[in-house]
Amino acid sequence: SDVTTLSLTNLQHSTLYTVTVVADNDLGLGPSPRAVINFTTTDSVPIIESVSVEALSLTILSVDVVLLTDGGQSVTSYKISIIGNDYISQAVIPLVQLITHNLTVDNLTQGEYYSTSITATNSVGMSEPLLYNFSIPFPPNFT
Repeated sequence: SDVTTLSLTNLQHSTLYTVTVVADNDLGLGPSPRAVINFTTTDSVPIIESVSVEALSLTILSVDVVLLTDGGQSVTSYKISIIGNDYISQAVIPLVQLITHNLTVDNLTQGEYYSTSITATNSVGMSEPLLYNFSIPFPPNFT
């Protein structure tokens, strides 16, 4: 068949690759490469795979962020925005790795629903925001 495109996956950041194109059919391989292509992958912004937020109290949130990729550069900070009825809060967490982080916030309201927007930043730039919704139980079941 005639293949005109090829997708390569799982490439390493900032790495030189060489692709050699050779014709192949029922009679075998062609006599010489038709093309030799050299390219270097570049670093990119991080990509957040998943986020979870749990209220540990009315002033403490447990935030868990999982990265799909750091984009080839260490993550330098995470920005978390929390929005609810009459409530807006933002925090920048300057951590290289955020596995689970307890975030102190102003008093949240029992029974209220909140939306969070979380981004990760590396030396290339900021990721697309990942949204997560959570609520404060009513009555709260904090122990």
